[in-house]
Amino acid sequence: MTKTEKIIASTSDDPINLHVFYPEHSNTKPLTAIIVLQEAFGVNGNINSICSHFARDGFLVVAPELFHRAGSDIIIPYDQFPKVMSILGPLTNDQLSEDVKAAYDFIKNIKNLKIEKIGSIGFCMGGFTSILAACRLPLDFAISCYGGGISNERPGIGFTPFLTEFKSIHCPVLLIYGEKDHSIPLEQIEQIRTCLKNDEINFKINVYPDAGHAFMREGQPVFHSTAAPEAWQDIINWLKPYKSC
Repeated sequence: MTKTEKIIASTSDDPINLHVFYPEHSNTKPLTAIIVLQEAFGVNGNINSICSHFARDGFLVVAPELFHRAGSDIIIPYDQFPKVMSILGPLTNDQLSEDVKAAYDFIKNIKNLKIEKIGSIGFCMGGFTSILAACRLPLDFAISCYGGGISNERPGIGFTPFLTEFKSIHCPVLLIYGEKDHSIPLEQIEQIRTCLKNDEINFKINVYPDAGHAFMREGQPVFHSTAAPEAWQDIINWLKPYKSC
């Protein structure tokens, strides 16, 4: 069984909970750490399941609570999105970056573990945050799953597009989108592709046919039974060069 614990770290605003998932025999081999960044509904059962999966696959996993400024252990049901906006709306790029840095610094300072690489993966708002973190932290890799707002502003949301920061990315990035995600239309994806290419970033963009937003959210109506397994396999394959033996 995967060992888990909750760590309290500091930010300039409030303490932040970090959910830590340790792989088996973590103190006997070099590790790759992956920071898992939540959707707009908190570090919920879906995110915990993803974290557990990565830990079973040999990764050290840390999931920071990006909603910590509104309270601890906040989880919002998927069918109550209006509740999300009062918490999500005020968040800024700098705050999200600071939260990922708290997780990154915790990983770097874990005693008795040899951490060789640190990367990130995020979903929806976490996908935005994952690529933003690649711009601002010395990550070894970053994955964004349907991260919206990277190229275009979104009404009522405080974090902002950051295409001009792409030139600061120094690690490979993987971006995953659904072809029928109306919140991230294909023209925005192409704008992101063009900017990554112009800034000579090592990147890959996968767009999955017939899939909408959050198509990897298992157990929910948005889940796409064909695209989701394909996307997960693509992620696993893409991560192979960054995973410790």
